[in-house]
Amino acid sequence: MSAYLTTTEADALAATLPAASLAAYLAATTAAKAAALELATIDIDSAMRYQGRRYDGTGEQVLEFPRYNGSGDTDGVATVWDWDATEEEAVIPLQVKLAVLFQADGILSGAVATRTSAGDRMIASESVGGMSQSYHAPATIMTSGGILLVTRAAELMKRYRLRSGSLL
Repeated sequence: MSAYLTTTEADALAATLPAASLAAYLAATTAAKAAALELATIDIDSAMRYQGRRYDGTGEQVLEFPRYNGSGDTDGVATVWDWDATEEEAVIPLQVKLAVLFQADGILSGAVATRTSAGDRMIASESVGGMSQSYHAPATIMTSGGILLVTRAAELMKRYRLRSGSLL
């Protein structure tokens, strides 16, 4: 698998969200969507170091998700973070799929390509007499991995980011 979502899966997920939040994605051709989903997957996987290990310990798993904590919980059993009990298999988290979809929209809209750093903010207003400035929130966030993620994608991926320690 080269992307977390196929265009069919992404289109179905997009249909559950407000159309305005994915305008560029919804307006794109199927080929452009597929390319953006692959690039977004690369961005998500490269954005930061993630907690735990890849689920498939054989080295066959190319993408970062699904993941598990290799050390186990208090009883020494490894915990898979996203598990489908019906199918009895590890799954790619919905948050990751949503992050990829929002990142793909950002790629298609040009928001990701046009930003150069996290400190690249746009001035909303400026006052000279009181020496004050106010800024628009950035459309993208520079991650620790040096990857620009749209704000929605970065927020969705926060819970998986390695906070302390080292990779397992």
